[in-house]
Amino acid sequence: MIIHEAFQTQAGSRHAKGRGYLKYDYASHGAPHKLNSPEFWAVKKEFGDKYGVQFTNFGSPVSEDTQALMEEFETNLQVVMSVLRQDQALVDYLADTLVSLGESVPSEISAFKLGKLGNPFEDERLVDYRNYPADLYMAPGSSVANRAALAKWSSWVKRFWCKELWKTGLHSSLCRPG
Repeated sequence: MIIHEAFQTQAGSRHAKGRGYLKYDYASHGAPHKLNSPEFWAVKKEFGDKYGVQFTNFGSPVSEDTQALMEEFETNLQVVMSVLRQDQALVDYLADTLVSLGESVPSEISAFKLGKLGNPFEDERLVDYRNYPADLYMAPGSSVANRAALAKWSSWVKRFWCKELWKTGLHSSLCRPG
């Protein structure tokens, strides 16, 4: 049975965030290693050694050819998926854990106020990226962690919807007038 230590927990044990990723605690939050950097490949080496798999172009710098880079990505994703194909117990564990987490989410939260205006993601203004504020965008070629971009966007969504809530009197403690 192949189960990565990251999935194994014991009651009362505490794991450092980023374990197995070579970035620990705060530094590990949403900040990926640069593509094909030595750190990127070090993580792949540990995984490959543990599960007996080999990654395409291991240790090589990032390709300048977009098509070749996409093929490398797809091939290496298949390498990771091959580990799951070899271990039904791991697949069952992951599926059961995800289902359990999903079932633990309450279907209704009494303090939730946003829904009184409808589903915010059905509001066309939130998905009309052409009209997003300019400061939501990064300059072309910038390297920014996904979490930073998502945090910026979600902060804008919160500000936008808080203004809508204040207009209707359905404000919450999360929204301040302004």
